[in-house]
Amino acid sequence: MKNIVSIVESKNWKIEDEARGRLISLLTKFHSEMPGVNCRILDVVLFPGYFTTFVFRVSCMIDQRVVNYYVKLAWLIEVHEKRLRLRNRHEYESTLKVYQLFKGDPVHITVQPLAYYAEEVGFIMAEINGIRLDKVLLRAMNPLSSQTKPGLFQAMTEAGRWLAEFQKKLLVDSEKKYSQTDLESRLDDVLANISKKDQKIIGSQSIDQLKTLARRTLDNFTSEDFLGAAKHNDFAPWNLNLTSEGIAVFDFADMGVDLNFYDACYFLRATNSFKSKVIKSDQVIEQCAYSFMQGFGRSLSQEHPVKIYFDILFSVQNIVSLDRARQRSKGFVGQLKGISNRVHARRCLKEIKLLLKS
Repeated sequence: MKNIVSIVESKNWKIEDEARGRLISLLTKFHSEMPGVNCRILDVVLFPGYFTTFVFRVSCMIDQRVVNYYVKLAWLIEVHEKRLRLRNRHEYESTLKVYQLFKGDPVHITVQPLAYYAEEVGFIMAEINGIRLDKVLLRAMNPLSSQTKPGLFQAMTEAGRWLAEFQKKLLVDSEKKYSQTDLESRLDDVLANISKKDQKIIGSQSIDQLKTLARRTLDNFTSEDFLGAAKHNDFAPWNLNLTSEGIAVFDFADMGVDLNFYDACYFLRATNSFKSKVIKSDQVIEQCAYSFMQGFGRSLSQEHPVKIYFDILFSVQNIVSLDRARQRSKGFVGQLKGISNRVHARRCLKEIKLLLKS
């Protein structure tokens, strides 16, 4: 107990004392639940950049070897405390559900949740080995890197297969079907959240044109396009690890149900965003997208109505989220993030203009 307290209290983290207290309590309980195991906590590292959750890596010495665990602790902002408590519990239960569904699959893997602590509003997970898929992609695009492109493309194919298996294993109610009104309202709600500053940049006429384009696109949906399926919600290369066995997926905080192409469109968009990097290869990125869809087992052209609908929705959602991130940015680091966010926002605005010209 003293070792845990001294490590956590020695850290110069910018977090509230009550969060430190909950972390100490969670780690103490977890340590006590390991009877017969010679475990000593060596260090605790906080990962920055998460807005609703504190993420920690806990390094332990167990039987003369270092083992890492990960803790997700809810950030309990008073005005949103109830929602954040429910979100943390939802993430644990979703992670556990998916882990149990994929348990025994040697290629398609998920992170293993070990225990949930209701009083501390947090849970602990085992470490996933391997390297994040976004880092594999960046290395493959670097002409000085030894990263092999065939290995990357095979990983992308496996990512598509993982998603197909995920939707198959998590079958939703066969009656779950969205209406055109549902999807129009969804876009209207997102557009309503655009700040006045961004509204001026986009222009009221363009916003009306986006609504018209969305309605015209929805008119071309087939009955299958309106069907629902399980969704990860942030299915992107940075939430997938390439391991020696296959693909491991994590971060199920917002798992739910959506149109059956939601995650696929999100992944394609996330992969395409690497075209904005200084060192890049459009050919590699496009091959990654092709390999992913081959693994997913379904085709989706740029002109597909579902693809166009999600291009509109995701572009507007990004503008809203980037504006909120700018408002949270503080200090020197916040200024740097603010500059980066403005660059991303301009890219989203450019994409909206291109969509309206199509």
